Amino acid sequence: AVERAFPAALVAARAAASAYAFSEAQALYERALALWPKVAADALPAGVERLAVIEQAAEAAAQSGDARRAIDLVRAGLAEVDPTAQPMRAGVLQHRLAWYLNESGDWQSGVVALERAVGLIPIDPPSPDAPAILAYTSGTTGAPKGVPLSHANLLSSLRGAMLAWRWRPDDVMVHALPLSHQHGLGGLHATLLAGSHAVI
Repeated sequence: AVERAFPAALVAARAAASAYAFSEAQALYERALALWPKVAADALPAGVERLAVIEQAAEAAAQSGDARRAIDLVRAGLAEVDPTAQPMRAGVLQHRLAWYLNESGDWQSGVVALERAVGLIPIDPPSPDAPAILAYTSGTTGAPKGVPLSHANLLSSLRGAMLAWRWRPDDVMVHALPLSHQHGLGGLHATLLAGSHAVI
């Protein structure tokens, strides 16, 4: 019976999350996690990883407004990861933890978690002259063409727009432009650069 209940809980949790029924999804993911130790290893569905289910449960909790439970779940996931053996996985979990802590209003702990994430995830900063995006012109003044924009070009353009619009970290951008369009992508980049929020 457990062998059938476990995959059924996962399928129902994913369906609930797809339907934006996040409270229900959270309860179903947590049911699957409670059943996990009772399922024989050879009876687990292929490709299902416990840590991924914990992450999905945490995201469902966050989406349903229960940041505290999301934090507890991510911390449980972090306890199952060896940061020396899996630095990227631990870093991603620390990053999620930072978001959930910020959502709960615990900004100081969020900063600590974000600093841990940065320490775990290796980042090779790009050269300012390296291409960041390839922008395609509309062809208004000639044939349409791809124009490479460097990181420095992009950053300068974003900072100019942020200065003109007085963009602040506590702003929320309601984003309706397609991310395949330069203005849509620029709005998302500016949101990230400001440390603010976007509703897409």
